[in-house]
Amino acid sequence: MYVRLKTSKKAKHSTIQIVHGVRVGKKVKQKVIASLGVIKSKKDLIKLSKLAENLILRLEKEGLTPELKVCMNEMIHKETTYDGFKLAVDQLMQLTNFSKVTQKAQGKKTYNIEEIIKLIITQRLDLPSSKLRTHERQNDHGFQNIELHHIYRTMDAIAPLKEGIQKQAFDIVCTYSDLPMDCFFFDVTTLYFESVAQDEIKDFGFSKDQKYHSVQIVLALVVDSQGMPLAYDIFKGNLAETKTLIPVLESLRKRFSIKNVTIVCDRGMASSNNIIALQDLNFNYVIATKLRSISRKNDINDLSFYNPLPNQASVLESEKILFRTMPHP
Repeated sequence: MYVRLKTSKKAKHSTIQIVHGVRVGKKVKQKVIASLGVIKSKKDLIKLSKLAENLILRLEKEGLTPELKVCMNEMIHKETTYDGFKLAVDQLMQLTNFSKVTQKAQGKKTYNIEEIIKLIITQRLDLPSSKLRTHERQNDHGFQNIELHHIYRTMDAIAPLKEGIQKQAFDIVCTYSDLPMDCFFFDVTTLYFESVAQDEIKDFGFSKDQKYHSVQIVLALVVDSQGMPLAYDIFKGNLAETKTLIPVLESLRKRFSIKNVTIVCDRGMASSNNIIALQDLNFNYVIATKLRSISRKNDINDLSFYNPLPNQASVLESEKILFRTMPHP
């Protein structure tokens, strides 16, 4: 057995394979034992080549599994299970060390919080849906005897650990990401409830779902340049979205010890108070806004407000305004 780098004119990337030579008469034919993955970078090549070499040593020691001759026409379908998601979640829980988080929430509870969290994550990966639907589909993923009310109680149990979970997730992303964590995207939405009962967090407010007759909460989310969620926070339903940016960023800097970061957000955050606060906090920022909303026209003509663009940017001139057009990435 040996490692082979498989290339194809039809495929964009090469693949790593373990190949075994099998003699058929006077000829030796190559039989693919396993395809280990796609090579997208030099790092992938080194990683998968090492994995292939270790697998070859193990296969040569234990021997190849004999081929089974199965008649497909005689096979009968009994049931379908989705083991892949559960196996992946088990590995992720170990990799991220989230089991320690579940131990803090377990306490003297009779139901298994770690198992319930695995069920919730598994269902989220497979088919995002409600907690009720998650409970109904548990058997499809190999879970058994998890009560619906225990799922709800688990969410209550881990709620106080929100900041610790986010910090641990952020550290994992920093560890395994090849990209620098220097650009965060911020956005806000509203989540409504089929209710009119107000409390300390649910209230009537501007609804992006046009559900003005229902109470809601405001959800703020921060993701990295790859769309990976890094942090979130919830606010009272009647809070203006412009007032969510600075509290979230202050908490983010305090918990994650971030320094040189650029914040990107839409025009909903373009208030003078936010811009002043971002400057005071030494955050770089990119905020969308309408030109007609800029009252001080002198700022537009002040070159100190702008950064020079690359030479390849084309220049269009009009009577009053100089435009620079950049190619879309």
